[in-house]
Amino acid sequence: MPYRPLLALLATTSLAACGGDASVDTALGGGDVLVTQVDPGGENCPAGGVMISTIDGDTFVCNGAPGVDGAAGQDGAAGLDGAAGAAGLDGAGVTVTTLLEGDPACPTGGVMVSSATTDAFACNGLVGATGPVGPAGADGAPGADGAPGVMGPAGADGEGVVVTTLLEGDPDCAAGGLLVSSAAGDSVVCNGATGATGATGPAGPTGATGATGAIGATGPAGPTGATGATGATGATGPAGADGEGVVLTTLLEGDVDCPAGGVMVTTSGLDTFVCNGSDGATGATGPIGPMGPTGPTGATGPAGATGASGPSLNLYATPLIHEFSFTGAQQFTTNLPSGISGTATAILADVFVTANGDDHQNIVLGSDCLADRKNWVDTRGQQPSLQFGSLARPCVTLNYAGQTDGYGSNYGTWYSSQVIPLLQSPARLQFTNYANSGTSGWVYLVVRGEFRP
Repeated sequence: MPYRPLLALLATTSLAACGGDASVDTALGGGDVLVTQVDPGGENCPAGGVMISTIDGDTFVCNGAPGVDGAAGQDGAAGLDGAAGAAGLDGAGVTVTTLLEGDPACPTGGVMVSSATTDAFACNGLVGATGPVGPAGADGAPGADGAPGVMGPAGADGEGVVVTTLLEGDPDCAAGGLLVSSAAGDSVVCNGATGATGATGPAGPTGATGATGAIGATGPAGPTGATGATGATGATGPAGADGEGVVLTTLLEGDVDCPAGGVMVTTSGLDTFVCNGSDGATGATGPIGPMGPTGPTGATGPAGATGASGPSLNLYATPLIHEFSFTGAQQFTTNLPSGISGTATAILADVFVTANGDDHQNIVLGSDCLADRKNWVDTRGQQPSLQFGSLARPCVTLNYAGQTDGYGSNYGTWYSSQVIPLLQSPARLQFTNYANSGTSGWVYLVVRGEFRP
């Protein structure tokens, strides 16, 4: 069914569940949003639906028209009497569901308030535009001398030089030498002429034996030789002895050797009997066949008593802030801001946690959380129910990673849209951080609304 999502509900949302109509009247900027049930038979929604009214006009979300009745089927065999009809549903209540960021109805996250007749959405507001730049401040006092600047870049490379060896007989160097070429020109450095042969000097001492050279690499394999000639065919072996003949004779039921019939195998004058097995004992009675189709459902029982109204979420126009610190493993109760009513049963809050060390711990917040109860497994993949203490309590558990998790939070961790149960009159919540290994830190709450009975 198509619907028109409400992008932002900035003020208090109230839900009335009375009789058969439900509506949500919520302030939205300069106008209201009103959701009203439309009864069947109207001009805009013949099959009934919902009218959404805003400052831009009315939009109808209609139920589909009833389908045409199908042809009557063939009467089936009478089945067993059907079970008594279920008791009527309890009266309409209200369900509040937290929506995460990216939800189709609330892209920025929020809350869906559901009754038997309609759904209403309380979405987080969009981030406001950046405000204008403030006026320039007065000139500050002259700063202290800065540190020495970094070394400047290296200078450009000098001119390249190319050195070329000149062989004996070169026009410029008859005895050979070097030609030095640069951007400035060519210069020749010639070897001197060969001097006269000097007298033979005395023989020098015998030098030490040089180290054994490395073994040379293995040479490539030689080419494969030609295939030799095929040898002569061997003589034919002697013929094997004739096999024994086998005669199979079918034996009928009542045969002396095979009362249930079978086969007689005759070879080399020796008879062997392969007999059919005798009839087995009568099998057990099969299971009872499936039950016939169920008969028609009995009449609907009387409607149950109207259920109690569920709690309603009241969003604050301006969220409330509350923070407290912890040192090591602690259990305590903290009072919340006075703006939270003493009858509130829970708050809707974004929670931020930071600790001064790489310390895995679980932050527990709620109305009955002071007892230390294990809430993690010793090694990955273990069955939680065999490791945990009793966690059936009105508390929210937030995992703060560290130590052998292999990672930790350097800048803190946010936990969005937590519904935290409260102690009442005045509004308080309890805190424990079982498994803390001696680190200290802070818990910071942005309280966006409260649940009232």
